[in-house]
Amino acid sequence: TADRIVRFAMERYFGFGRNPNVLEPSCGQGALLKALAGFALTSVTGVDVDPDIVACCRTTRWPWAPRFFCADFLEWSPSDHFDLAVMNPPFEGGQTERHIMRALEFCDRVVCHCPLTTLAGQDRYKGVWSKVELQRLAICSTRPKYSADGGMTDMCTIEGELASEYRRAHRTHEVRVEFRFREVLERVP
Repeated sequence: TADRIVRFAMERYFGFGRNPNVLEPSCGQGALLKALAGFALTSVTGVDVDPDIVACCRTTRWPWAPRFFCADFLEWSPSDHFDLAVMNPPFEGGQTERHIMRALEFCDRVVCHCPLTTLAGQDRYKGVWSKVELQRLAICSTRPKYSADGGMTDMCTIEGELASEYRRAHRTHEVRVEFRFREVLERVP
């Protein structure tokens, strides 16, 4: 799953010869960062609230020199701006939505692996989707199982950026929807 999420996130950047400044909020043991190891990145940052996990990440051998911060991502104040946040945030209690909105305060784009229900409902529309322009959506064809009692949630990976009212009102854009990670293109106004 981590490899698919990272490929989904990075293809846009490396397809155009860009080398993004990448952030993984609430990085845990760095599964997404480990999947990034195949990319020649110059700036990678991970944030997690657990000091033991951050210490473990700091001692891991990486192909680049990532920075790790021990902090609650929702309260963290970075000094840098990031091109991209790649995340698999906590799902319970509205954490996913808060992570997406917080990351967009200092990231141009967010790629987030999350429950499909993150896209549904009036409260989520008001809190997130009225402010975030969904660029791409990949619906997982199988349910990932992260723990012994997991695997019961339909998952998706989304890519979004803060919506520009001008852009929304004056141009069309492509939204790429993927099923079983096969590409389908659809023009939307």
